Parts: sequence; C-alpha cells; structure tokens
Amino acid sequence: MRHLASSLALAALVAASGPASAAFHLFRINEVYTNNNGTVQFVELTALAGGQQFTSGHTLTITPAGGGAAVVCNSAPNLPGDTSGKKMLFGTAGVQARFGVTPDYICPNSFVAPAGGTINWGEGSDTLVYPALPVDGATSLNTSGVTFVSRAATPQSFAGLPPAYQGMWWQDPGQESGWGINTAHQGDIIFATWFTYGADGKGLWMILSNASKIGEGQYRGDIYTARGPPFNAEPFFPNQVVLTNVGNGTFTFGNSSSGTFQYTVNDITQTKDITRFVFSAGAPECTLGGTPTGLNYQDIWWKAPASSESGWGLNIVHQGNRLLMSWFTYDATGKGQWLLMPDVVKGTGESFSGKIYRYTGNPFNSTPWNPASVISTEVGTATVVFSDRNNGTFAYTLDNISQSKAITRTVFNPDGAQAACNAP
Repeated sequence: MRHLASSLALAALVAASGPASAAFHLFRINEVYTNNNGTVQFVELTALAGGQQFTSGHTLTITPAGGGAAVVCNSAPNLPGDTSGKKMLFGTAGVQARFGVTPDYICPNSFVAPAGGTINWGEGSDTLVYPALPVDGATSLNTSGVTFVSRAATPQSFAGLPPAYQGMWWQDPGQESGWGINTAHQGDIIFATWFTYGADGKGLWMILSNASKIGEGQYRGDIYTARGPPFNAEPFFPNQVVLTNVGNGTFTFGNSSSGTFQYTVNDITQTKDITRFVFSAGAPECTLGGTPTGLNYQDIWWKAPASSESGWGLNIVHQGNRLLMSWFTYDATGKGQWLLMPDVVKGTGESFSGKIYRYTGNPFNSTPWNPASVISTEVGTATVVFSDRNNGTFAYTLDNISQSKAITRTVFNPDGAQAACNAP
C-alpha cells in the first residue's frame, strides 16, 4: 500500500514549502515496470507542481521486499526545465530500444525488485510499497493512490513521448497528386506501403516491411514487390506470396509532419519531399507509447486471426469521422494491385462506408510528374465495422465479387512501443 503520511501531508507541504525546499520534492511515483530478466526496467514519476527540476544530488532507492541490498539511482544533472505537466523517468539502458523513450536517468540492470519492494524518491519525498510486478514484457504496474492496476507499459520521460511517423504521406500538396506512401510505426521499425504506378501505367505497390531506425528520425529498409493469390481466393494461402527485392529506401523525418523519401528501385534513384496527408478535421497526433484516449483506427490491418492470410493488408488513416483506406492485394493473375477508398464516412455506431477506386497513372519515376495522367475508376464499395479498438470486419464488393473478412491490427514488432494516435 502506498504510504499515507506523504499523501495526507501533501497539501501542507505545497503550502509550506518555499522555492528552495520545494525544488525537487513534489513528484509522485506512478508506474513501475520490469521484463523477465531485468534488462528493461523503469520507474516513472509525475510532477505535482512546477519548479521541481532541481533533482541533482537526490536519489531513487529501491529495497527488495523481505530484505536484500538496496539499489540507489542518482538523479544528475537537474531536469532541463520547468516540471509543470511533466514526467521523470528512471530506467535501464534497454528502455530506449524497447519503448523508444530515453530515460532521464540511467540505472543498472535489475535495479527494480520484481517480487515487490519499496521505492523511495528524494530521501522520503515520496515512497511506494509495491507488490510483485508483471513480467510478461508488455504490462506495468500503475498507481495513482493506494490501489494498483496492471496495464500496457507506457514509459514517458521529461521530454515526453516520441512521435510515431504513422499515416499517409504524399509529395508537397498539389505537386504530385496521385501516389502516396503509408507508414505504420512500431518501436524502431516502420512498415511502409508505397502506392504508385509501373512502366505500363497500372497500379504498382511496393513495401518496406522492415525499415529499421538508423539515426534520429531516419529509417532504412529493402523495397519489395509482391505476387500472390487473387484477392478473392478461398482459401488464401500465404505460402503462395512471393516477394522480390527491387531496391532500398530511406525515410528522413525532420518533424512529425514532413520529411524525405529517398529510394533506389531497379537502379533508378530519386528523392521526394513528403508531407503528412491531411484530408479532414480531427487529424490525430501519434506517439510511440502512451495511452489512446479515444477510438482511432489509424494503423495497418490484416485478416484475423493474425497471420492467417499474411501477404495482403489494409491501411487505415482516421481523421475525424472519415477514413482513407488503401488496400494492397492481388488481381486474378496474381499481380499486385492496390485500391483506394478515399472517402469512407462514419455511419451508425463504429461503421464506415465508401466507394472503392482503381487508379492508373504515369510511371513512378516520371520527371516531371503529371497529375493529370492519373485516372480513377470506381470498381466497388466497402464497409468496415469495428467491434473494438483492435478488431473489426471488412466487407466489400470489388469487380462484382462480394466478400467479408474479419480484420485485426497488424503487430509486426511486438517488442517495440506501439503507436497511439489520439485526435486533438
């Protein structure tokens, strides 16, 4: 149980403390995490007031339940600014790789006692007696008072949560309308689907299924084309999907809304400036980690159960009451084809419906790009109905063929922080 003395005295402490004595005291321990071997652990604290950044020289001490040597983590230097609305994070070096968040203060591996213990911040400024921790690698112990709740681990440092580069991107608005690239972001990996056109002018999709982080805001991976069973194949056999490596690509993001996409495909090298595609009010802000505050379905989805029809997918961009959906699959000959649902509108409950279009246009390497060459043809209708945040159904009629698929979010990096997209 959380200590009572500090909680009951908090109001008095705030009132009585002057600037010097309140320079580091007012933090409360709110989240504790460990994996199963102690290499990824953290303790997160929440600032209860501003002006608490003078933490240097103070310690976080953890004493195992039932005795044992206490582990001390030092907090030096001071936090870099005012603490209003901020967090403070103590953690092992492995936190950055696992969650994409760099702790404010690095502690040794196994500094958190997994079987329970006592955490003491700032020489008694806050104390937490905690029970045994989850060790499943995904769940942390959270507390806001005297009770504990296990939920998905979401470490946050003073700097806040890092951005998730998740959504649809295109060339600066109006310049190269007609192609786009969708990114899903989990941990240090981006899964990108590039929707463009081949030398014959027909739709061509390529993927970067494992674009790994190579620097701050930079992700690089191989580019593949694909062949597979026709979209309406019943059953759909994932082992018939064949990937062909055609090059590589690098994303460099200057911020959460713009960047560049440099690629070499079949010995053709180009660089495109890209910006996030905003088509409606209510475009979400996406971060790595964090807790979703509402229902936003922006992600990459596939057939449920997971991996049952690996080889095709549905990208969903969710802004306000509208979805933009891009479907990458295969035609009757097994060639990759992509289809776009640019205006999928919310109906009753969590149901969204819209028209399906197939596109043709000038080849991806055309210079200059000619937006007027892009022609859309209506080829069907689609409806998605979500049963919860992570599951739903995708029903469609395409080329006079009607089907319905159960779908679920694609988790391609289970050890990485998942993107949380929240409407402003």
